[in-house]
Amino acid sequence: MSNQASLDRRTQRMATVEARPQRVSVSPVPISSYFEAPDVDGVVFRFIMPSDGTIISGTIVIEEIPKEGVEIQALAEQKSGGVSIIASVGKAKVPVEMVIGTLLNAGDRITVRVMNKAEVRGVWIGFLWTPSAANVKLMELSNEGV
Repeated sequence: MSNQASLDRRTQRMATVEARPQRVSVSPVPISSYFEAPDVDGVVFRFIMPSDGTIISGTIVIEEIPKEGVEIQALAEQKSGGVSIIASVGKAKVPVEMVIGTLLNAGDRITVRVMNKAEVRGVWIGFLWTPSAANVKLMELSNEGV
């Protein structure tokens, strides 16, 4: 068998191999913000959910706080009511993590405020949000050209 015939046969075999689609996962979306100081109501963060999904966790760091510490309230306002989480921040510049795990719908609002209108400066807020399966676009990648 000639080299050309062997090459043609291998090329034909590769062309008939069915490409298998590959799936990829979507990692949570980080959402973060910084505020120099709370507003008159103690609010340091407002966010509206763009689509259905789950807030997995959140982290707050406050650069300057009173000696006695402060309490932070994270409130998710939903059509059916709301979910509130309160976290204590005892030291400046120490991250405080909140495990949330709350399913939110498009249009639900998140508000984070400093309780008792305590004097704080430099509020960093971040959380991870995972869109619901209906809002995740699955892309299929083929092995063609590989």
